[in-house]
Amino acid sequence: MRSPTLLVAAFVVTGMGILTALGAAAPESVLARPLPQLPAPHLGAGAGVLLVGVALLARALGRRRLLLLAAGLAALLGLVSLVRVSWFPAPAGTQAATSAAALLQLPTVAAIGVLLAGLGLLAPALMPRHRLAAVVTGSTGSTVALLATALLVGRLSGFLGTTATSAYTNVGASLYVLLALIVMGASLIRMAAGLDQPPAPSGSSWFPVATGIATAVTVVFIWRALVDNESDRLAQEMELASRLTAANVRNEVERLSNGLERVGRRYTEGSALRDSLLTAYMSGLVRDSVQALDAVGWQAALGADGRPTVEVLPPDSPDASTLRDLVRQENALFAPAVRFHALPDESARFALAVPLCGEAPCSRSLATLVDARALFRGLLADSLSAVHVSIRLDGTLVVQSSGTIGRADGAYTRDIDFPPGQQRWSVSVVPTSATIARAHSNLPNAVLVLGLTLALVLPLTLRLAETSWSVAADGERARLNAALESATDSLWVWSVPANTLERSAVLWKRLGYPAPAGAVPMAQWMSLVHPKDAPDVLQAMTRHATGASELIELEYRVQGADGRWHWLVERGRVVERSPEGGALHALGITADVTERKNADAALEASERKYRAVFDSASQMQALLDKEGRVVEMNPAGLVSNGVGRSGVAGAYGWELPAFRGSVAVREALLAGHQRGLARQSTSVVVRAENTDMGAITWDLSLTPIADADGTVVQLLLDARDITARKNAERALVELNNLATMGRLTARVAHEINNPLAGIQNSFSLIKGAVAKDHPHFRFVGAIDREIARIATVTRQLYETYRHEPESGSAASVDTVVSDAVAFIEQVNRQSRVRVDTDLRSAPPTVPFPDALLRRVIYNLVQNAVDASPPEGTIYLRAFEERGIFHLTVRDEGSGIPDEVRGRIFDPFMSTKGAEHRHGGMGLGLALVHGSVTAFGGRVSVHNAPGGGSQFEVSLPLQHPPEGSEST
Repeated sequence: MRSPTLLVAAFVVTGMGILTALGAAAPESVLARPLPQLPAPHLGAGAGVLLVGVALLARALGRRRLLLLAAGLAALLGLVSLVRVSWFPAPAGTQAATSAAALLQLPTVAAIGVLLAGLGLLAPALMPRHRLAAVVTGSTGSTVALLATALLVGRLSGFLGTTATSAYTNVGASLYVLLALIVMGASLIRMAAGLDQPPAPSGSSWFPVATGIATAVTVVFIWRALVDNESDRLAQEMELASRLTAANVRNEVERLSNGLERVGRRYTEGSALRDSLLTAYMSGLVRDSVQALDAVGWQAALGADGRPTVEVLPPDSPDASTLRDLVRQENALFAPAVRFHALPDESARFALAVPLCGEAPCSRSLATLVDARALFRGLLADSLSAVHVSIRLDGTLVVQSSGTIGRADGAYTRDIDFPPGQQRWSVSVVPTSATIARAHSNLPNAVLVLGLTLALVLPLTLRLAETSWSVAADGERARLNAALESATDSLWVWSVPANTLERSAVLWKRLGYPAPAGAVPMAQWMSLVHPKDAPDVLQAMTRHATGASELIELEYRVQGADGRWHWLVERGRVVERSPEGGALHALGITADVTERKNADAALEASERKYRAVFDSASQMQALLDKEGRVVEMNPAGLVSNGVGRSGVAGAYGWELPAFRGSVAVREALLAGHQRGLARQSTSVVVRAENTDMGAITWDLSLTPIADADGTVVQLLLDARDITARKNAERALVELNNLATMGRLTARVAHEINNPLAGIQNSFSLIKGAVAKDHPHFRFVGAIDREIARIATVTRQLYETYRHEPESGSAASVDTVVSDAVAFIEQVNRQSRVRVDTDLRSAPPTVPFPDALLRRVIYNLVQNAVDASPPEGTIYLRAFEERGIFHLTVRDEGSGIPDEVRGRIFDPFMSTKGAEHRHGGMGLGLALVHGSVTAFGGRVSVHNAPGGGSQFEVSLPLQHPPEGSEST
């Protein structure tokens, strides 16, 4: 994940490295030293800071190779610089140098910071997901940040010195480097907090360790800086003391040499007066003015042997021999200038030789022994309280103050050329014990002891605090787990970097597994998740970890130890994130809802069954609330009411369209509603006479539905339209009656038909024997007609029970209608009734037997003739419509009363009175009805709007299937 914070830090560190390089390239500019308390930038330090900046940038962008290269070079540069500083220190003032060697010798703080920053960046790259990486990165970051901050504050406050050109300047670093180190350390600390690492045991994070290391390193560095600061101040004091002492030595030596040179210039060779003056001067004036002179010797004149005579004052001086040798040596050298001679006897004396020139050329020399203690008495006395002084002439010790012997530590030496370019005096200054004691305080040691104590105590304190916090958290978690164990819930903790899960023991117990000690890998838990649910679980957790969702909300299946699947519902969220925004830990709760899921599944199955039964029922079913309003109705009920669901919702059950207008249904349902509220079922059959859909017979039932407490909350209304069933029951009774009557009439017809045939045959013989002039001849025709009528009635009675098979497969409509109408008109010519036929839309032939069509037309037209008034008109119409043959016969009679219209097709049902010539037994319409229905047709009758009755016959033009004939 790209970290914006780390990117900003990388750019800041890189910018500081560039400023350091620019300041080193222009050491005299304001850019080099914006603060005078801090030293000028070092080019090598700038290079190290730049390398660390590049490494931070590579870390932020995820470029591992660039990170390893830049961090490795930075760590190597810091290590080489520390080695050079420790074993090959450079002179003071080389930190701003730009030579190749100086580039490798960074200031100490810069070298330490660059080395530690490089190591801190390398650790997580080389040891990913290892706990040691977090410790190294956190420790190095804490050390760098704390060390740089302490040094910056110490230098700015003057606690660690304020001079940028002090002797320990190489320990310090420029302002840009210190600021870069602070940013580096903070970045490393933030990295350590977000590193992918395994979960640490309770109270064992990297922070206490890093804090202890950083504190210890910083304390040691500050202690060393304080010690160096005191040494620097002492060195400055010794530098000043050496300069002052060297100036005093030069003054004394010059005063002495100048006085002796004046004596030499006064001397004139061969002059006794000059000798006396010299003697007097040397013995009085010179010795009085220069108390340091022990003896004086000079060459006065040549002796008898030709050798120069050397005179010594005082004559009894124990150093006379030394002076004579020195004068002769100087004469031999013939040196025209003042010369100093160190004596090897370490008697705190030295010799001084000057030429005796006067007005003539210099030919002789004057030498004197000088008491160095007397000459430098004031200098040695003044220096006893602060420093020890040693004075040397051409490397030979001349004199030194007491306590200086054997002291070479902390010595500061300054050389004096006198005369210039010839002989060298040198002065060495060593601080006294009092001066050293005054310069070195107990502050550094106190800081070291207290700091190391703090470095030891602080990690322990932090570790104790972490442990206490962890124990408190574990205790709280244990108490929460204990509280949850009585329920179905449990806790879980997801360590995102380590990708591990820690779950409460109560859940493992529910699943039938032994509770593991601590967290388990995510892969182990996912192996228990149902394969169909696993992708959704991982996706939901990943989305929340990356910030794409606010919560983790899951419902999935986990396999228990017994192989059964448990339903779990989980809810949680990330409770800790790294400084870069990465998820570290997520906390949540789990509930085992297996029992609820099973109950829901059973309820859902029951609901499906109920819904299937409810929706597939062929009768009207409706759920009513306690007030009797419709809550829901099945499709059959909606069809019965002729409305949609919105048309019945909220309507009272007894006011539904199917029941509207029926007082009997309303009263029955109201009574059933009251009984239902009293938890009593109701079942009743009610005939609704005045509904919009005509007379309907309803089988009604109201069943109460109670909740768990036994309170009635709903009523189930079941309404069955049993009109057809009731009609069928009545028809069945009538058919049974008809069958009984048919069997009886057939038997009667059979019993009558046999003797009737004998009577008819016998009467045929008899009527031939009766003459026409016989007085009773007129009864012969009447008897014959009555016998024929009895035969016709007998045949009709027989056909009522058993139809004879029809012959023929098709009939001509025009022929059948014409023959039937002509026959009927001829038979009924006395009534003068006219038959008006309309066959324009009729088919030429119909697939019905000729006898069937003749029977239908003859009976219907004959009935119409019987019902028509004299000179009336009968309207017969035949036509085809949608594959159905229609035949209508309408008369102009008085119509059929309502009370008998429903029974007009019943056998033996006749509306003809005695006045009708062809009044029969009421079997004609029954025969028509039976024949038509046997061929799958339908016969109906209704009163015509203009008066009279109209019969309608509908026959399909296709033969009905076998076995479809019915009575």
